[in-house]
Amino acid sequence: MIGDPKEQNGYLSRWITAAGNRRKSSRRHSGYRLYLNMEILFQLIGTVLQLILGFSVVCAAILGLIRPFWLATFFSILGSGSVVAGIISLYRLFISRHVFDSLVNRAIRRVIQSQN
Repeated sequence: MIGDPKEQNGYLSRWITAAGNRRKSSRRHSGYRLYLNMEILFQLIGTVLQLILGFSVVCAAILGLIRPFWLATFFSILGSGSVVAGIISLYRLFISRHVFDSLVNRAIRRVIQSQN
């Protein structure tokens, strides 16, 4: 056969111990991960509500549901600002979680970090 069976067993045992170490470390930080997930969930809910309310205020102003023109203009500007702030907040939330990272971007980041 190819190779020494003792070397294969050693490789397998190192792999198993590494998996066990990862499992232990994940248990240690599980409360922290839950806290981060809840924080991200609250940020996502708040951002989505901000976008919905901003769009509804702008739509109400455009449809003429707000009667004084100056008040409709004020609410339209306020709603547009709210929508823009919500989009920026949503973008920053997803960027912080590395959702938009492609394989190439991650490889470039690893190369740059290993050179530093």
